[in-house]
Amino acid sequence: MLRKTRTSHSPTVGGAFWGKLNNIRMNAENKIKIIRIKTINKLKEEIAISENFGYFIFCISGKGLLYIDNYEIQINSNSIINIIANSIIEIESSKQNIDIILIKYNKEIKEILSIHSLRLFCPVTGALLIKPNPSMFSDMLFYINKIEKQIIDTENMNKDLIILNLIIIVKELSNEISLKNTNRRIENKTILKFINLVDANFKNNKNLDFYSEQIFISNKSLYRAFKDNLGISPKEFINFKLSMEAKKMILHSNLSIKEISSQLGFQSQYNFTNFFKNNNNNTSPSGYKLLMSKNHIILS
Repeated sequence: MLRKTRTSHSPTVGGAFWGKLNNIRMNAENKIKIIRIKTINKLKEEIAISENFGYFIFCISGKGLLYIDNYEIQINSNSIINIIANSIIEIESSKQNIDIILIKYNKEIKEILSIHSLRLFCPVTGALLIKPNPSMFSDMLFYINKIEKQIIDTENMNKDLIILNLIIIVKELSNEISLKNTNRRIENKTILKFINLVDANFKNNKNLDFYSEQIFISNKSLYRAFKDNLGISPKEFINFKLSMEAKKMILHSNLSIKEISSQLGFQSQYNFTNFFKNNNNNTSPSGYKLLMSKNHIILS
């Protein structure tokens, strides 16, 4: 359920949203926290409205109600709530007992995780609530326990192993997303049609007119629908999609920057490099690969 939209607080897409890519270090004890929570009010205390943190809420038992960017989300047993950075969070106060595991991570960890799942971390289409089957939920709790033990054991902490286990959780969650078991951010049918078209055509067609004509709407009306519902423009969404695909190809393929630019439909490597820098805080594709390769585990 969506309450009235407050577009002044909507998340932004692009360089500002994804944070600066400088000095990513695996200081896991400071950047990833596992918090066990037994009351709704305690959960309310732990989750702050902040652009610097994202959260996964694993609800083992109990019930509650919260709002993420005005979307109503019910806390229920065996469910997982995904709160990305920059979200506006409201939690209904309650003395009811719950059993929740909260994973808290900062924007540097999010930069690593987002490469592995656009389905979770996209501020436009990302999943808010996932209800996996009980077996899968149990498997993910197993990996959470492994992370928690590593964080507690400060003397023998393996930071790469902590990140790897969190990546496994993210990939498992992403694979579980379906129409039947997931609440997502999008309800507007026009926007949904546009996004589906972009998913199928963004590598070969970046022209907004093409998409507007396909869904029989003017550019002006499409722009208004995006701004009113999401606080971004249709062009910003196309650029975001391209940028995330570019990052994925840079880190997970053996293609050269020139080959990637060609596969993404850019006329030249120069144009692609300018696009990437404009959407990633002036970081070039080769600079991004070098920066992220310092943490080899994320390339697994």
